Amino acid sequence: MIFLVVVVAFSPNSIHWIHGIVGAFLVGAIAALRVPFKFLLTRLMLVEPVIIAVGLASLFSQVEEAFPLLVVVVKANLCAITVILYSRLVPFYQVIRMLRSIGIGGIFPTVLMLMYRYLPLLLEEKRRLQRARQSRTFHNKHVRLWLTLATIGAALLARVVYRSERVYQAMRARGWN
Repeated sequence: MIFLVVVVAFSPNSIHWIHGIVGAFLVGAIAALRVPFKFLLTRLMLVEPVIIAVGLASLFSQVEEAFPLLVVVVKANLCAITVILYSRLVPFYQVIRMLRSIGIGGIFPTVLMLMYRYLPLLLEEKRRLQRARQSRTFHNKHVRLWLTLATIGAALLARVVYRSERVYQAMRARGWN
């Protein structure tokens, strides 16, 4: 799968048949692995705004191409679908092990593991704050709702920073540098 990302990312923009072959391979892999289309589409829609923003930025580049937006969007979507399939098929700890085996060591895999570990806590804090907001507010005006959501976001950020500092101090006490 990583080979596909490298092939798509580093292929010349003028050779479009490579993108067709990779796309056909991905469609075959999706069908063979029976990946639900809804799962794939929802994950792809999470990254699609970023892909479109990068594609729109490519319109202002100095590259002389016929369709720079289309090329960037197709390449990015092929890479995103490949990564989504890979994350669906391979457990997270094996991804971390693979990152370390190819030489990406140090802090990056550790940060990924900690993020993966504490994401459920962050989501639980978000649910608690939303429940508290719903029990204290009885209005549905959009301006007040946005102000309340901004307050919740700020409180969530403060709690996350406080908790991450406690985790960091506990790790330092156990010998992590």
